[in-house]
Amino acid sequence: MGAARSGTTSLYEYLGTVPGVYITPIKEPHYFAPTVSENNRISRFVTHDKSQYLNLYKDVKNQEAIGEASASYLWDVQSPKAIHDVVPNARIIMILRDPVERAFSHYLMGVRQRQETLPFYDAIDKDYKRSDKGYFISHLYVDLGLYSEQLRRYLDTFGPKNVKILMFEEFIKDTKVAVNDVLEFLGLQPYEPSNLNTVYDPYLNPTKRTRMVSRLSKIAFHSKTTDMAYEILKTARRAVRKNSQPANDGRVQELLKATYKSAVPEDGRIYLKQIYRNDVITLKTILGRSVPWPNFVE
Repeated sequence: MGAARSGTTSLYEYLGTVPGVYITPIKEPHYFAPTVSENNRISRFVTHDKSQYLNLYKDVKNQEAIGEASASYLWDVQSPKAIHDVVPNARIIMILRDPVERAFSHYLMGVRQRQETLPFYDAIDKDYKRSDKGYFISHLYVDLGLYSEQLRRYLDTFGPKNVKILMFEEFIKDTKVAVNDVLEFLGLQPYEPSNLNTVYDPYLNPTKRTRMVSRLSKIAFHSKTTDMAYEILKTARRAVRKNSQPANDGRVQELLKATYKSAVPEDGRIYLKQIYRNDVITLKTILGRSVPWPNFVE
């Protein structure tokens, strides 16, 4: 899991190639997020049906680590208990990103998806002040970045030894080290995924292959002939992992720069820093370390 727009898709794809790891073919089923509705206009992958969820694991063999990667679990207040009730010894992995930069990246995604038309400051202010907030109901531009209570819920529920916290900024700086840090946490041997230099972000690089996987995911998730649908889906995902554009490709680098390096509009930056300042101070106390976020250097 992890905050949305914080590298969870890339980690999901990297782990999907590691021997001994099984990752569900649908990345975010949101099964353990009770407040996330199956009837929403954003995602068709949500399920709270036990048999449908367990079907995502039907191909598990002798893998040592199995799981999925629903970003909603970090935000949903009920998720830690829901997970613990079923898998009390679960290992929790989360990625946190500078909340100001995360909110701006989230906003840019909304603009690209034609779900957002307001300027940045107006968009985050309007969304933050909504009374009807929720995952796939409002954008939660601001709310998703209030990490301290989100993290504390998992530490209190599972204990510090079962919670691994990565920082997005460190993850993208040295992905190999971060991935092997996760593998060590899972009790697995070091491994270098063959796709480690690939950028996985369908909003940055919406190739025909990634769009095809998205369509097949919807089919597999709701199809009565799930065996055939999942076989097609797995084949498509392997093709994406094998043929995706590497990170050193000029076009992808240009897109990365546009999304990850664009300057946050100053009025929005000031607004968000005021909201997040105390939460980041609390977060650093919980973590017992500093955070690699220039917006909050003291």
